[in-house]
Amino acid sequence: MKKLILFIVVAILLVLLAFYPGNREPVDKKPSKSTQVVKKTEMLYGIPADSFEVVRSIVRPGQTLSHLLTPHLNNTEIYQLVQLFKDRINLENIRAGDKYTIFLKNDSSRHPAYFVYEPDEYQYWRIKFDSIPSLEIIKKSVTFQPRIVAGSIQSSLFETLEKINAPVELAIKMSEIYAWTIDFYRLQKNDSFIVYYQQEFIEDKPYGVGRIIAAKFKHAGQWINAYYFVTDSAKKQSDYFDEKGMSLRKSFLKAPVKFSRISSRYSLKRFHPVQKRFKAHLGTDYAAPKGTPIYATGDGVVIEAKFKIYNGNYVKIRHNSTYTTQYLHMSKIAPGIRPGVHVRQGQVIGYVGSTGLATGPHVCYRFWKNGKQVDPLKEKFPAANPVPDSLKENFSRMLDQLNEKMDSLLSKSNPV
Repeated sequence: MKKLILFIVVAILLVLLAFYPGNREPVDKKPSKSTQVVKKTEMLYGIPADSFEVVRSIVRPGQTLSHLLTPHLNNTEIYQLVQLFKDRINLENIRAGDKYTIFLKNDSSRHPAYFVYEPDEYQYWRIKFDSIPSLEIIKKSVTFQPRIVAGSIQSSLFETLEKINAPVELAIKMSEIYAWTIDFYRLQKNDSFIVYYQQEFIEDKPYGVGRIIAAKFKHAGQWINAYYFVTDSAKKQSDYFDEKGMSLRKSFLKAPVKFSRISSRYSLKRFHPVQKRFKAHLGTDYAAPKGTPIYATGDGVVIEAKFKIYNGNYVKIRHNSTYTTQYLHMSKIAPGIRPGVHVRQGQVIGYVGSTGLATGPHVCYRFWKNGKQVDPLKEKFPAANPVPDSLKENFSRMLDQLNEKMDSLLSKSNPV
């Protein structure tokens, strides 16, 4: 009986509390706009993604367009799609590693409404599936902002760039600018640099390194300056010049491979590691991993490209009536390199290997001057064309502006 009475009392108290005015929520027939929750639609490639089932992935090795779309389209539809746009894009040549996105309709058909493919970082193809599919090639927004970095080398250029949180890609670009003046395989401790370059942004996100505008590299106690200057805008001719307007580009590159090391120098008396005897070594050996690209050090015509028992796979180039170069022990000769073919400075002519009389992967670089083999590291080559006299005033004015800008940026960035 006592339990029944207690239950009735609790029930009455709950009813009274429910109708007590202090516990009521105020009634607002017009909801406040400031408190309304509005769901924002996500835009992806200019498409309201929330309206579709979105499938995003990366093309895997061996996959074709059919592999990507077969779950949603039949083979005939895919073939018609390829044919429809073949004059504008090549859908048969999608590549492993590229990004793609399929927007599926939110119904039982699961038919694609859009297909988006990114052939590179700078654009994407957007196909809309209507009664007749339509194609848009969208260029992404690309901008550049000036940046400046400086550092002192203690171990390697790559490690120094990483230490100062600079793009390591700058190492490659600097090696190309200074290829005729600095041997990047022989950098010394406390060599230093200042680089003024363009940071590339794709849709406001940092992506890569654009052009180096100016650079100063201190090597073996000497500063070597490089300034980018356009000499003929109509013909799109430009180059890097020093402060006197002389081109940094020489007749020959310093070396036929990038970022390697000299394993054996030119010598009239060297102990041969295979033949176990002293003999002249009339080349410079650059050790590098198998498959490393080998570059023609100057413009010229290929006069030999074949295999010999001691040379292995090799290429020989006549540059003019004075100079000839040869590249030995290749793992393979590059496609299209054969006698009579004209090659340009910096063109890939083969790949590092150990064919012929060699103990490990390297390229033996041989150099002839007037028919006699010489040490290319001791040769002095003439520079390319300087800044034309008609543009020297403009070049001098640009130098003053660049140096002032670099000094200002350096003082703000406080580089290492």
